Amino acid sequence: MAELFCINTVKGKEDMFQLTTGFCESALTAPLSGDSRGETFTLRWPNPSLQVIDIQRFPERVVQSSTQSLFYLALSDTLSLIWLVIPPSTGMEELVSTFQIEIGYCVKLREYTLVAARNGRNVVVPLSITHSNTVYPLLGNPVFNSNLFRLSANALVYRYTNTCSSSSATWQSTPLGDYGARTIRQVVTAEGKGFNDCVVYLRVVWKNKIRQVASSGILGRFAVDCVGVDADGDAVSVSFFGSSVISDMFDVGDCIRCRNPAFVDKGESGYSEKLNVFDWSSTPGCCAGAEHLIPKHPRYVFFSCSVQYLVECCEVGDIVSVYGEVAAFSPTTLVNTRYGHVGRSVVELRDLNSLQHSIEVTLWGDMGAIVVPVVGEQWCFSNFLVRIFGGRITASSRCVSSAFVMSPKGRVDVASNERPEEQPPHTSKQEEVAGGTHNADIVQLVFDLDEISESLPVLAKVKGVKHPLTYTACSACGRKVGNETSVCSSCPEASVEERFLVQLELSDGIRSARAFGLESVGKELFGFDTSTLLRYRKDSPNFERLITHELIGLPALFWLEQSLGGVTQVKRCQRVDMARCAAVVLGAVEQIMSEGGL
Repeated sequence: MAELFCINTVKGKEDMFQLTTGFCESALTAPLSGDSRGETFTLRWPNPSLQVIDIQRFPERVVQSSTQSLFYLALSDTLSLIWLVIPPSTGMEELVSTFQIEIGYCVKLREYTLVAARNGRNVVVPLSITHSNTVYPLLGNPVFNSNLFRLSANALVYRYTNTCSSSSATWQSTPLGDYGARTIRQVVTAEGKGFNDCVVYLRVVWKNKIRQVASSGILGRFAVDCVGVDADGDAVSVSFFGSSVISDMFDVGDCIRCRNPAFVDKGESGYSEKLNVFDWSSTPGCCAGAEHLIPKHPRYVFFSCSVQYLVECCEVGDIVSVYGEVAAFSPTTLVNTRYGHVGRSVVELRDLNSLQHSIEVTLWGDMGAIVVPVVGEQWCFSNFLVRIFGGRITASSRCVSSAFVMSPKGRVDVASNERPEEQPPHTSKQEEVAGGTHNADIVQLVFDLDEISESLPVLAKVKGVKHPLTYTACSACGRKVGNETSVCSSCPEASVEERFLVQLELSDGIRSARAFGLESVGKELFGFDTSTLLRYRKDSPNFERLITHELIGLPALFWLEQSLGGVTQVKRCQRVDMARCAAVVLGAVEQIMSEGGL
């Protein structure tokens, strides 16, 4: 008997469907000779409805971000299974990689083809699908050959039913309620080897900005470098790979379910030992039962050293992670460097056991404004550069560095016992240095376009905006594609797409400068993404002129970077809250007057 389910299509409509019983077995063995794409079969089985039993990625372990990887979905019709291979660089791949389709969801194949695999069986390649927005328990009882369908431990057929007794049995029989769950210590000790299918639960205690990595495929083009702690209080550096929206999918304090993390030694330039994670989930409920067990702060950090060890054994130029007790802290001040005026704060860090050993930890730019340690706390500063300044050994921050408070030895502060009024040392809202809700002190900035710096913003107003606001780019490499051609010379098989290109003329009141910004700048200035812009522009030809006219004359903070060719790029921008700025200025004037400065 067919199983029924209610599916929410991408358009938000609800329709009643039934799983197409018999489809999987028929598709698996259908003859394709003379019918290479299975057109005859698709006519006989139109729009089949199936349930997602498992999601895998092959190659299973991806260490190099340039490796092309594909998603494989095991689908069930209640009686048997079939593999669904997601085409790369498609919207369907985006749905899976951003966890909009998960195990337990139901899908309807609007259009599809059959392709013969090397083992003589067929697989399904979808061309158009719709999906539910709800995780359903296993529908039916599919029977399958384990040699053809090597499912992961997280597959729906291996999960317990949602009864209370079964749920209790699950938590008692497996660590953290997940078959194959491992700790950071187990993965690091084995260097990621020996675990065919494992899961690690982590809480994010530090999160860096998103970065783009070199890759020939669409997968793994972006990464976010973090520090994660597990239920044992152990922490390690972790790089999460995904699409361009990866940074918006989790925040500091969130718990993440990491599948098959890959151990990376110091061979990767610029990084110490870490874990690379290509298959992960941060959706609500993915860490249910584990979240309350994972502490807010680590008590041990892998591949870190004491202050004494750094002083006695490390050399200038080494990349280290050092922990110790904060003896003193100097807030951010502006210093003149070859990159212009840059904010710098200094932490005096001393050894936990040898008080005569101490170093200075220098925090540059945004990190100096965000990280505010308290004297007496234990902190770890990870991926810092060892230098000598003034005849003394120092540890200097870099763009991939991290800093976070630790729990004292012998105690782990779990989520329910977090210290009151304590805030995470670093959050994804670091860009809101000028935001109205951010409780930072007065922002360090410059007022002269001649003193542009990526670390310090310049306060300038928009004097002009050039049209159009988009350019045609290759979807694979991002290069600009000329108007006379519709393909990229480097990636002829890739498609092209429209992307934000905001060409601005900025003024500081004395001089003007031209600069350009990409997607993030466009979203900040105009409040919507490229797809929304294209839709509005299609409906109203004058839409771009209207929105740019409203922007003229408005002040904003711009983080600028100048290339060797003299081209200035807006790396970040932030609209200015004029009411808050007026309050800050008024407070500064009142303070000066009270001190007799006027």
